[in-house]
Amino acid sequence: MKDLVINAYNVKDFQVVGPGLLEGSDETTRFTVDATMPPDTTKEQFRVMLQNLLAERFKLTIHREARDLPKYSLTVAKNGPKMKESAEYHAPKDDAPPPPPGIRRTESYDMYGFPPVHMPPQGGTWSWLINGRCRLGGERATMQDFVNALMKSHLRSLATDDTGLKTKYEFVLTYSRPRIEEPPGDMPEWVANPPELAEPLPDLFEAVQSQLGLKLEAKKGPAEVVVIDHIEKKPTEN
Repeated sequence: MKDLVINAYNVKDFQVVGPGLLEGSDETTRFTVDATMPPDTTKEQFRVMLQNLLAERFKLTIHREARDLPKYSLTVAKNGPKMKESAEYHAPKDDAPPPPPGIRRTESYDMYGFPPVHMPPQGGTWSWLINGRCRLGGERATMQDFVNALMKSHLRSLATDDTGLKTKYEFVLTYSRPRIEEPPGDMPEWVANPPELAEPLPDLFEAVQSQLGLKLEAKKGPAEVVVIDHIEKKPTEN
């Protein structure tokens, strides 16, 4: 349910405030949406459609407000960035085959348990979260791309790019996260039980500074949130 609200209102996880049922992970909070739309539907139109669906089927009502939330400021560390600047991307000619979409991985893994990733030539960011550690990478990625990736899957808090860096970069960030002692049974083996490490990895904040030459500073600041005023636990019948 929370994923539907996030998509409908184009917000991050931490910007949704509502009842506990949004956080559930059982069959009562997971739904299959089987719908169609015109092929030329824009993202904005899709969001309006999804908002209408939630209002009609779940009687969802919301309001927006500003709240002071924990946030992070990404700045350049004392000795400067350690990232490699990306070469300029030149779009292929009209008769050239299109580049493969999204990230691709092979069935081989490095010493940390992560598969190699091959980005399309236009670049972007990618991430893998496995049991006890994370990796976040970018190719031809801006610092705003990096901040967006941090907010989505790694910090789950508001973050701002205050580096002043305008170039596109290539980088790989590897860090530790709390390990789940009893992973869910449907988790792939390479995700649930990655290889043991000879030395522990740094946490996210230390890794950002030591590996990328950047710094994440904790602050507080206003952010817009979507507040759930009412939502039905079960949708109306099909």
